[in-house]
Amino acid sequence: MKQIEFDSVSGPGKKAVGYIYPVDEPKATIQICHGMAEYISRYEEMIAVLNAAGYTVCGIDMQGHGKTSSLNSDPLGYFGDGKEAYKTLLEDNLIFHDLVAKTTGQAPSVLYGHSMGSFVARAMYSDSRYSVNYNAFIFGSTKGYEPVVSLGIAVSGFLCLIGRGRKKGRFLSVLAFGSYDKKIPDIKTPFDWLSVTEENVQAYINDPLCGFMFTNKGYYDMFKLIRFMQSKQAMNGLCKKPCLFLYADDDPVGSFGTGVKKVIAKFISCGVPASDIDFGPYRHELMREPVKDEYFKAIIDFVDKNMARGN
Repeated sequence: MKQIEFDSVSGPGKKAVGYIYPVDEPKATIQICHGMAEYISRYEEMIAVLNAAGYTVCGIDMQGHGKTSSLNSDPLGYFGDGKEAYKTLLEDNLIFHDLVAKTTGQAPSVLYGHSMGSFVARAMYSDSRYSVNYNAFIFGSTKGYEPVVSLGIAVSGFLCLIGRGRKKGRFLSVLAFGSYDKKIPDIKTPFDWLSVTEENVQAYINDPLCGFMFTNKGYYDMFKLIRFMQSKQAMNGLCKKPCLFLYADDDPVGSFGTGVKKVIAKFISCGVPASDIDFGPYRHELMREPVKDEYFKAIIDFVDKNMARGN
């Protein structure tokens, strides 16, 4: 693994950390956008499988996450000071895309995003400035339509206005996640919605760089990212490149499958060559669920198919 520090667009002097997991003579390069309150090295099991299938893999710890957070003076769950700081996530991923191309001689051709990372990937899919750089996209455990996004922006924006932008977003956390465990039986922790396996949930809880509460400003930017992702502007900008949706029926982020299915139907109605796989009665982190081998195979099969087509 090669670690790269680079200048972030989040502000003067801000840095970001990226990682490249290379293979000899790669068939293609897959770029990962990680989820909320986690970091790239959590994907090393999946990365090892993708490497074994002949793919170089890369990704960054986004602002407010992982090693990037330790380089900057901002708290965990904070993307930047600007009103459009969510765009930092898109820009930093594009900068890293170009750095990977210069470092390895091969630009990432597939963009994969999990959870919040899928919001980033979907935003990039809907803007030609970003989408032109990739041949195919994978959206893992993404969100359906979010009705409270306007309320979230209003509340978080007010809290930022009164100087609480860098404080933990306790109320916003309840607004965003308060309903997630309501359909999960035998709740033991606030993170049971992540996995059907207790060991996976506990490992997440025990990790100091996972599960942290976003700042009020971080929530503000995430809500703005979601608002763009589900806007008419984004739907009109869909790039029509091959994309794959991977989801589970017991994942509250995707409204237990129903929200994701509506997004897929919308993409298809817009002429997008979208495909999907429903993994059934599992939860949010499919790369750690009992069906993880099938999940990895779905990614590999999709990438193999689209690279063979020369996309």
